[in-house]
Amino acid sequence: MRTLTISFFLSAVLFQGCASGPLKSELKDIRQTNAPRLAKLRTGMPLQDFKSTFPEAYAAGQNGETTGYELRLVQKYIDDADWAGRPLDKALGFVPPQTRVDVQVLWFYFYTDRLVKWGRPNDWPERPDKILEVRER
Repeated sequence: MRTLTISFFLSAVLFQGCASGPLKSELKDIRQTNAPRLAKLRTGMPLQDFKSTFPEAYAAGQNGETTGYELRLVQKYIDDADWAGRPLDKALGFVPPQTRVDVQVLWFYFYTDRLVKWGRPNDWPERPDKILEVRER
């Protein structure tokens, strides 16, 4: 009976450590994950059409008539570098490294309820090289 208890305990510990999660290299890109829906986006698209395509996107900020919506993809992963120097732990599943979180964001900008541009943060320079202004007389 004692051998059975010890065997059960050891197998439970081993299998618990094996549930470590995906590696960072196995994570999905937010653009690939949402590719079919992103293909439907067009400049000038009405806000209501956008909301029906991306119901999980939320208003992240507003400045005058410009509103920014945000779409997030949150994924948990294990960094393979955390196993460095611990080949026995990795092979047996003992003491798995901590789970890390990867957050990817897409921003969508609307001016007067029409889509103006979208992309990842830092896709646009903070200080653009040129500012084009259209004037009508």
